[in-house]
Amino acid sequence: SGTLYTGSETLVTGTYYASQTTNGCESSRTSVGVTVNATPVAPTASSNSPICSGADAIFTITGTAGNTVTYTGAASGTATIGAGGTVNVSVAAVTSNTTLNLTNVSNGTCSRALIATTTVNVYSPSVTLTGTTSILENSGGNVILTATLSTVTITNTTVTLAYSGNATNGSDYTASSTIITIAAGSTTGTVTISPIDDDIYEGSETVIADITNVTGGCASELGAQTATVTITDNDDAPDVTIGDATIVEGGILSFPVSLSNPSATTITLTLGFTNVTTSNGDYTTTPVVVTFLAGATTATATVQTTEDTIAESTETFTVGITSSTGTVGSTTATATGTITDNDDAPDVTIGDATIAEGGILSFPVSLSNPSATTITLTLGLTNVTTSNGDYTTAPVVVTFLAGATTATATVQTTEDTIAESTETFTVGITSSTGTVGSTTATATGTIIDNNTAPTVTGITPSIATEGDAVVFDFELSNPSAVDVEYTFTLSTGTAGSSDYTTTDVKVTVLAGATTGTVSVPTTIDTIDESDETFTIHNGAVSATGTIIDNNTAPTVTGITPSIATEGDAVVFDFELSNPSAVDVEYTFTLSTGTAGSSDYTT
Repeated sequence: SGTLYTGSETLVTGTYYASQTTNGCESSRTSVGVTVNATPVAPTASSNSPICSGADAIFTITGTAGNTVTYTGAASGTATIGAGGTVNVSVAAVTSNTTLNLTNVSNGTCSRALIATTTVNVYSPSVTLTGTTSILENSGGNVILTATLSTVTITNTTVTLAYSGNATNGSDYTASSTIITIAAGSTTGTVTISPIDDDIYEGSETVIADITNVTGGCASELGAQTATVTITDNDDAPDVTIGDATIVEGGILSFPVSLSNPSATTITLTLGFTNVTTSNGDYTTTPVVVTFLAGATTATATVQTTEDTIAESTETFTVGITSSTGTVGSTTATATGTITDNDDAPDVTIGDATIAEGGILSFPVSLSNPSATTITLTLGLTNVTTSNGDYTTAPVVVTFLAGATTATATVQTTEDTIAESTETFTVGITSSTGTVGSTTATATGTIIDNNTAPTVTGITPSIATEGDAVVFDFELSNPSAVDVEYTFTLSTGTAGSSDYTTTDVKVTVLAGATTGTVSVPTTIDTIDESDETFTIHNGAVSATGTIIDNNTAPTVTGITPSIATEGDAVVFDFELSNPSAVDVEYTFTLSTGTAGSSDYTT
């Protein structure tokens, strides 16, 4: 037992000795080992304040590594400080101000109570847009659009705008910016819309400002925020005018079409055409549509004219507006289109014509280009190798109606049976009416004979007394326009080659004749003979010629006296009156003289 020590000492870790002194006497000392544990250092707390609504609140506890901190408030629990001297406590998606309280810290052997608090401030202001109004286009003023925060916020807030509507930025209005910046600590920012005065008819137009994005300051758009500025137009609907146009035929007429002032929308005009001295074939009559795009005041209506070869006067037609789309003022304007002719008076040409006799010669008569009026030509005919009987010689009138370039002059030829050469005559222009150029053209009409050269179609048989010519009549198939020579051949029959001339006989038939005669000489002799024949030929045609004998049968005209020694024959020579072509028997009679019947054969 001993006495309790009640003193107060500050100890550190180590070995201490205890003894007791009584009446001056100290007892023996007893060692006491003492370990002193340190009190944990109080940690501090911080946060990521301020934050935007919906972000995580992050609380950072800073202290001695390994110490355990107890906390309450936004979250409850313990957290051990890491090796880096900090530990974080996160609270997800906070929407209002949030506080974390530190209540205790322990180092494992000692702990201490804490009173430490940190707060995360949460911001979420909303943005609205105001400024809807109307303004006159030529007012010279402007409209202010205001973006407003529901509360002040911690950083600048940027509000991005997009402009739409039927008004065009840069031509109908100007906007000072597409960005409104609301400074930290402020609740409003502005842009201005300034209308542009012009002469375009466009009606009232709108500028619609729409918030497309909000950044900074934890702000967000309250719903769908828009502001509409109506710009009231001060211009009239445009009137239309059309200018005249002139072109040489075949070119394109260009009519200038104008609006008194532009329109903000497309205007279309349909132009129609009315003939004055033109006709529909002189130009393209299809209506022309002219389009004025928004803002345009000039356009051109083009009309293709027709290139032709017709000689005609300068011609005109009118252009007017038949319909329109879009809003326009007066559309009563008209204009004149003038087409200038570029063609000469037409020259005349005549083409040659050929036909077999009896047919109709067709002479093509042409104009080098058409005429707008009727032209007549009188054609005269002149013989070259023809004669008047070969064709109809009356003058021929050819008519070209307006616009025509071809016609035909017809001449009837005469059908005959005369074999003749091809014949020609000329055709020329003797007079004309209407306006024409050259009329010196001529042409040749050719008539081709359709008859074959005449042939012998028949020979009449003939008889002649020997010594006379046998004359044969013959016929031809048709006449000839020229003399024609025919050759006849002969062949023997009962007549021999000495009875007639056997050489070929040539006969010329005069132009126009269809008959002729051919003579074959015969030979006169004294021979008593039968009638004899021969044949005359021309091609496949033949006839018989008969030679009549003109000699009598021969008679004894004399007997020559004769003497013979008896026992021999007495031979008498006698003569005949003429020969015979055949054997002839004669009978001689005997009469006695001084010789008796026994002296000779009686």
